[in-house]
Amino acid sequence: MSSLGDNYVFCEQQFFNPHLLYEEPETGIDMLLLGLIGDSAHASDQFLTKQVTCHLFAENPPDGLGEDLAALNIQRGRDHGIPGILHRITFITVA
Repeated sequence: MSSLGDNYVFCEQQFFNPHLLYEEPETGIDMLLLGLIGDSAHASDQFLTKQVTCHLFAENPPDGLGEDLAALNIQRGRDHGIPGILHRITFITVA
């Protein structure tokens, strides 16, 4: 259990409701900052939470299904002609 208590807001609930940061004292900006300074950072995180990959753009979060933000960003990169990871690996090993 977190030392901050059980006052948390899921990412998909907060994403299109920025007023929650300013109007809700128990889940607002103070709790966000306490969470940021209270949790230790991992050296590397290769995984994305299901809140970002399944529920972020859901119509009625957290129950509905949303879109995958990571997949949208990968497709956006392809649309703009950004080379994939294999191109980068080849460039690093050749250089």
